[in-house]
Amino acid sequence: MFIPTGMRYTAKQTAATVKLVSCSHCGKDFVYLMQRTASGSGSSPLFLDNDGAQHRAAASATRSLSAKLQHEFDVVPCVHCRKFQPRMASRMRFRRHMWLWMVGVAVVVISSIVILIMQSPDPRPRAAPPPPLAQMLIYPGIGLAMIALYIALWIRFDPNELSDEEKAKRCPSPAMDREAFEARLAENTQAGYVSVDPSALFLKRMSPQALAPMTVPPRPVRR
Repeated sequence: MFIPTGMRYTAKQTAATVKLVSCSHCGKDFVYLMQRTASGSGSSPLFLDNDGAQHRAAASATRSLSAKLQHEFDVVPCVHCRKFQPRMASRMRFRRHMWLWMVGVAVVVISSIVILIMQSPDPRPRAAPPPPLAQMLIYPGIGLAMIALYIALWIRFDPNELSDEEKAKRCPSPAMDREAFEARLAENTQAGYVSVDPSALFLKRMSPQALAPMTVPPRPVRR
């Protein structure tokens, strides 16, 4: 029989921020819009602090969201030279064909454990002798071959050699020149808007529906 012992609340928050990047290739600045979602939870044992649990859940989501907006980054090519920053390129290379690495490691680990079990001395009589060790080593070899193939593909892949169409598909985050962004920000300041939704500044045509009572200022981030 299930006996409830309390209540657990969850909260989810979404926000966007503008990242400022100084391109390591051409030396020019550009900005892009990064959006993140974070969740948090809070418990109320014996239903004695439900309001406090909701507040803790919201506070946890706020802290997690703030950390994501401050430390994480998206993969976005420079709007001037169309190249990725070194850290962005490394992420793309690392994630490419990641399934080869994961499956290869799993095959090596599982097959090695099976070999150790099958080759270990067992005083009890077996119905059939274990396969020869040379035959069983084929399976770890397959896993190692998959890992080696992943590494070879990782070394040969250069994200900066992708076409602009491929870069646009892989990197949907909107970006623009820093000067153009600051000009739009100045226009809205002169128009009397105290704060603007960051995503609205990336729209070609501003609309009253795009305005919001909260904004996250651009933060210089060098990647």
